[in-house]
Amino acid sequence: MKRIVIPLTGFHCSEQEVQLAHGFRIRRASTEEKRIFRRGDRNLVQPKRTFYVVEKDVEKDQVVDILKTFDLILLGLDMIKEYLITEIPVTIFYTDDAKPLVLTRSVGLIGNVECSLKKTEVVQFIQIVEKLVDKRNVLRVPLERFIRAQKSVTSFKSEIVDSIIDLMIAFEALILSGEKIRGAQGKHIAIATSMLIGTDQKERSKIKECLKQAYNSRNEIVHGTKGLHLSSSEEEKLRSLESEISIYFKRALLKLL
Repeated sequence: MKRIVIPLTGFHCSEQEVQLAHGFRIRRASTEEKRIFRRGDRNLVQPKRTFYVVEKDVEKDQVVDILKTFDLILLGLDMIKEYLITEIPVTIFYTDDAKPLVLTRSVGLIGNVECSLKKTEVVQFIQIVEKLVDKRNVLRVPLERFIRAQKSVTSFKSEIVDSIIDLMIAFEALILSGEKIRGAQGKHIAIATSMLIGTDQKERSKIKECLKQAYNSRNEIVHGTKGLHLSSSEEEKLRSLESEISIYFKRALLKLL
Protein backbone atom coordinates (compact mmCIF):
# COMPACT_ATOMS: atom_id res chain seq x y z
CA MET A 1 0.00 0.00 0.00
CA LYS A 2 1.24 3.47 -0.90
CA ARG A 3 0.15 6.95 0.10
CA ILE A 4 -0.54 10.09 -1.92
CA VAL A 5 -0.46 13.56 -0.34
CA ILE A 6 -1.82 16.64 -2.13
CA PRO A 7 -1.63 20.26 -0.88
CA LEU A 8 -4.57 22.52 -0.04
CA THR A 9 -3.42 26.09 -0.54
CA GLY A 10 -4.71 28.68 1.91
CA PHE A 11 -6.97 26.15 3.66
CA HIS A 12 -7.66 26.42 7.38
CA CYS A 13 -9.95 24.34 9.54
CA SER A 14 -11.27 24.17 13.11
CA GLU A 15 -10.15 20.51 13.20
CA GLN A 16 -6.63 19.10 12.99
CA GLU A 17 -7.92 16.21 10.87
CA VAL A 18 -11.09 15.67 8.84
CA GLN A 19 -12.15 12.18 7.72
CA LEU A 20 -13.84 12.20 4.32
CA ALA A 21 -15.53 9.55 2.17
CA HIS A 22 -13.69 6.46 0.89
CA GLY A 23 -10.64 6.79 3.15
CA PHE A 24 -9.68 10.35 2.17
CA ARG A 25 -8.61 12.63 4.99
CA ILE A 26 -7.51 16.22 5.40
CA ARG A 27 -4.79 16.81 7.99
CA ARG A 28 -2.08 19.25 8.89
CA ALA A 29 1.10 18.76 6.92
CA SER A 30 4.27 17.61 8.63
CA THR A 31 7.33 19.87 8.74
CA GLU A 32 9.04 17.65 6.16
CA GLU A 33 6.03 17.81 3.81
CA LYS A 34 5.91 21.60 4.10
CA ARG A 35 9.59 21.68 3.15
CA ILE A 36 8.97 19.45 0.10
CA PHE A 37 5.99 21.48 -1.08
CA ARG A 38 7.86 24.75 -0.62
CA ARG A 39 10.77 23.37 -2.61
CA GLY A 40 8.35 22.53 -5.45
CA ASP A 41 6.67 25.95 -5.39
CA ARG A 42 7.87 28.68 -3.02
CA ASN A 43 4.54 30.48 -3.25
CA LEU A 44 2.66 27.39 -2.11
CA VAL A 45 3.67 27.29 1.56
CA GLN A 46 4.17 30.37 3.69
CA PRO A 47 6.76 29.89 6.47
CA LYS A 48 5.35 29.42 10.00
CA ARG A 49 1.79 29.00 8.68
CA THR A 50 -0.47 26.02 9.32
CA PHE A 51 -0.69 24.00 6.14
CA TYR A 52 -3.19 21.28 5.26
CA VAL A 53 -3.04 18.35 2.84
CA VAL A 54 -5.42 15.72 1.46
CA GLU A 55 -4.12 12.21 2.06
CA LYS A 56 -5.13 8.76 0.80
CA ASP A 57 -3.64 5.28 0.97
CA VAL A 58 -3.62 3.92 -2.58
CA GLU A 59 -2.59 1.13 -4.88
CA LYS A 60 -0.28 2.32 -7.66
CA ASP A 61 -2.91 1.89 -10.38
CA GLN A 62 -5.39 4.05 -8.43
CA VAL A 63 -3.46 7.33 -8.72
CA VAL A 64 -5.43 8.75 -11.68
CA ASP A 65 -8.74 7.95 -9.98
CA ILE A 66 -7.48 9.54 -6.75
CA LEU A 67 -6.68 12.79 -8.56
CA LYS A 68 -10.21 12.82 -10.04
CA THR A 69 -11.67 12.36 -6.56
CA PHE A 70 -9.43 15.16 -5.32
CA ASP A 71 -11.18 17.43 -7.83
CA LEU A 72 -14.50 16.45 -6.21
CA ILE A 73 -13.10 17.38 -2.79
CA LEU A 74 -12.15 20.79 -4.18
CA LEU A 75 -15.63 21.07 -5.69
CA GLY A 76 -17.10 20.37 -2.25
CA LEU A 77 -15.06 23.27 -0.87
CA ASP A 78 -16.07 25.39 -3.85
CA MET A 79 -19.75 24.78 -3.08
CA ILE A 80 -19.26 26.13 0.44
CA LYS A 81 -16.46 28.67 0.17
CA GLU A 82 -15.85 29.56 -3.50
CA TYR A 83 -12.65 27.49 -3.47
CA LEU A 84 -11.27 27.52 -7.02
CA ILE A 85 -10.56 24.32 -8.92
CA THR A 86 -7.25 24.54 -10.79
CA GLU A 87 -4.25 22.37 -11.49
CA ILE A 88 -2.36 20.60 -8.70
CA PRO A 89 1.14 22.11 -8.43
CA VAL A 90 2.93 19.46 -6.34
CA THR A 91 2.01 15.97 -5.16
CA ILE A 92 3.94 13.69 -2.79
CA PHE A 93 3.67 10.01 -3.58
CA TYR A 94 5.04 7.83 -0.79
CA THR A 95 6.43 4.50 -1.96
CA ASP A 96 6.36 1.21 -0.03
CA ASP A 97 9.57 2.07 1.82
CA ALA A 98 8.07 5.46 2.87
CA LYS A 99 10.43 7.42 0.63
CA PRO A 100 8.67 10.47 -0.87
CA LEU A 101 8.47 10.77 -4.65
CA VAL A 102 7.52 14.30 -5.69
CA LEU A 103 5.26 14.59 -8.73
CA THR A 104 5.07 18.07 -10.27
CA ARG A 105 2.21 19.01 -12.57
CA SER A 106 1.55 22.37 -14.22
CA VAL A 107 2.13 24.92 -11.48
CA GLY A 108 -0.80 27.05 -10.40
CA LEU A 109 -2.35 27.87 -7.06
CA ILE A 110 -5.32 25.85 -5.87
CA GLY A 111 -8.08 27.91 -4.33
CA ASN A 112 -8.38 31.41 -3.03
CA VAL A 113 -5.84 33.00 -0.72
CA GLU A 114 -7.80 31.93 2.35
CA CYS A 115 -10.45 29.27 2.94
CA SER A 116 -11.44 28.77 6.58
CA LEU A 117 -14.01 26.17 7.61
CA LYS A 118 -15.86 26.52 10.91
CA LYS A 119 -17.01 23.44 12.81
CA THR A 120 -20.52 23.54 11.33
CA GLU A 121 -19.08 24.00 7.84
CA VAL A 122 -16.79 21.00 8.33
CA VAL A 123 -19.85 18.79 8.89
CA GLN A 124 -21.53 20.22 5.77
CA PHE A 125 -18.33 19.76 3.76
CA ILE A 126 -18.02 16.09 4.80
CA GLN A 127 -21.64 15.44 3.77
CA ILE A 128 -21.24 17.16 0.37
CA VAL A 129 -18.01 15.30 -0.47
CA GLU A 130 -19.61 11.97 0.50
CA LYS A 131 -22.55 12.63 -1.84
CA LEU A 132 -20.30 13.82 -4.68
CA VAL A 133 -18.07 10.75 -4.43
CA ASP A 134 -21.02 8.34 -4.10
CA LYS A 135 -22.81 9.84 -7.13
CA ARG A 136 -19.76 10.53 -9.30
CA ASN A 137 -20.69 7.78 -11.77
CA VAL A 138 -24.32 8.88 -12.10
CA LEU A 139 -23.25 12.55 -12.39
CA ARG A 140 -20.04 11.88 -14.30
CA VAL A 141 -20.73 14.18 -17.28
CA PRO A 142 -21.98 17.26 -15.38
CA LEU A 143 -19.23 16.95 -12.75
CA GLU A 144 -16.40 16.43 -15.23
CA ARG A 145 -17.60 19.24 -17.51
CA PHE A 146 -18.03 21.69 -14.64
CA ILE A 147 -14.58 20.93 -13.23
CA ARG A 148 -13.08 21.24 -16.71
CA ALA A 149 -14.86 24.58 -17.17
CA GLN A 150 -13.42 25.90 -13.91
CA LYS A 151 -9.92 24.87 -14.94
CA SER A 152 -10.38 26.70 -18.25
CA VAL A 153 -10.94 30.11 -16.69
CA THR A 154 -7.64 31.85 -17.39
CA SER A 155 -6.52 35.03 -19.09
CA PHE A 156 -6.84 33.41 -22.54
CA LYS A 157 -9.87 34.32 -24.64
CA SER A 158 -10.01 30.85 -26.19
CA GLU A 159 -10.35 29.26 -22.76
CA ILE A 160 -13.20 31.45 -21.50
CA VAL A 161 -14.99 30.37 -24.70
CA ASP A 162 -14.26 26.70 -23.87
CA SER A 163 -15.48 27.29 -20.33
CA ILE A 164 -18.88 28.57 -21.52
CA ILE A 165 -19.30 25.50 -23.76
CA ASP A 166 -18.38 23.10 -20.94
CA LEU A 167 -20.65 24.85 -18.46
CA MET A 168 -23.68 24.57 -20.72
CA ILE A 169 -22.93 20.89 -21.38
CA ALA A 170 -22.73 20.45 -17.60
CA PHE A 171 -26.12 22.15 -17.18
CA GLU A 172 -27.68 20.08 -19.96
CA ALA A 173 -26.40 16.82 -18.44
CA LEU A 174 -27.50 17.82 -14.92
CA ILE A 175 -30.91 19.37 -15.62
CA LEU A 176 -32.10 17.49 -18.72
CA SER A 177 -30.75 14.04 -17.84
CA GLY A 178 -33.25 11.39 -19.00
CA GLU A 179 -35.53 13.98 -20.61
CA LYS A 180 -36.56 13.57 -24.25
CA ILE A 181 -36.55 17.16 -25.44
CA ARG A 182 -36.38 18.19 -29.08
CA GLY A 183 -35.21 21.74 -29.64
CA ALA A 184 -35.35 24.77 -27.31
CA GLN A 185 -33.01 23.00 -24.86
CA GLY A 186 -31.64 26.31 -23.62
CA LYS A 187 -35.14 27.47 -22.74
CA HIS A 188 -35.87 24.22 -20.86
CA ILE A 189 -32.57 24.45 -18.94
CA ALA A 190 -33.27 28.08 -18.00
CA ILE A 191 -36.84 27.43 -16.81
CA ALA A 192 -36.05 24.21 -14.93
CA THR A 193 -33.00 25.70 -13.16
CA SER A 194 -34.85 28.89 -12.21
CA MET A 195 -37.68 26.83 -10.69
CA LEU A 196 -35.20 24.59 -8.87
CA ILE A 197 -33.03 27.23 -7.19
CA GLY A 198 -34.87 30.56 -7.47
CA THR A 199 -36.13 31.87 -4.13
CA ASP A 200 -38.71 34.28 -5.55
CA GLN A 201 -40.11 35.45 -8.88
CA LYS A 202 -37.52 38.20 -9.26
CA GLU A 203 -34.59 35.82 -8.81
CA ARG A 204 -36.19 33.15 -11.00
CA SER A 205 -36.52 35.69 -13.82
CA LYS A 206 -32.88 36.73 -13.40
CA ILE A 207 -31.64 33.11 -13.46
CA LYS A 208 -33.79 32.31 -16.49
CA GLU A 209 -32.53 35.28 -18.53
CA CYS A 210 -28.90 34.64 -17.55
CA LEU A 211 -29.04 30.98 -18.62
CA LYS A 212 -30.83 31.81 -21.86
CA GLN A 213 -28.09 34.30 -22.65
CA ALA A 214 -25.42 31.73 -21.77
CA TYR A 215 -27.01 29.09 -24.00
CA ASN A 216 -27.28 31.56 -26.88
CA SER A 217 -23.60 32.44 -26.42
CA ARG A 218 -22.77 28.74 -26.42
CA ASN A 219 -24.65 28.31 -29.73
CA GLU A 220 -22.86 31.28 -31.29
CA ILE A 221 -19.50 29.83 -30.23
CA VAL A 222 -20.27 26.30 -31.46
CA HIS A 223 -21.66 27.51 -34.79
CA GLY A 224 -18.75 29.85 -35.41
CA THR A 225 -20.41 33.26 -35.12
CA LYS A 226 -18.54 34.01 -31.89
CA GLY A 227 -15.09 32.68 -31.06
CA LEU A 228 -11.48 33.69 -30.63
CA HIS A 229 -11.90 37.17 -32.12
CA LEU A 230 -13.71 38.66 -29.13
CA SER A 231 -13.63 42.37 -28.40
CA SER A 232 -12.65 43.41 -24.87
CA SER A 233 -16.27 44.18 -24.03
CA GLU A 234 -17.45 40.79 -25.38
CA GLU A 235 -14.79 38.99 -23.38
CA GLU A 236 -15.74 40.90 -20.22
CA LYS A 237 -19.41 39.98 -20.73
CA LEU A 238 -18.53 36.31 -21.19
CA ARG A 239 -16.41 36.28 -18.03
CA SER A 240 -19.22 37.91 -16.03
CA LEU A 241 -21.68 35.40 -17.48
CA GLU A 242 -19.37 32.47 -16.71
CA SER A 243 -19.03 33.59 -13.10
CA GLU A 244 -22.78 33.90 -12.62
CA ILE A 245 -23.81 30.62 -14.22
CA SER A 246 -21.09 28.77 -12.28
CA ILE A 247 -22.80 29.84 -9.07
CA TYR A 248 -26.18 28.71 -10.43
CA PHE A 249 -24.72 25.32 -11.38
CA LYS A 250 -23.32 24.76 -7.88
CA ARG A 251 -26.65 25.70 -6.31
CA ALA A 252 -28.54 23.36 -8.64
CA LEU A 253 -26.04 20.55 -8.01
CA LEU A 254 -26.42 20.98 -4.24
CA LYS A 255 -30.20 20.70 -4.58
CA LEU A 256 -29.95 17.51 -6.64
CA LEU A 257 -27.33 15.67 -4.58
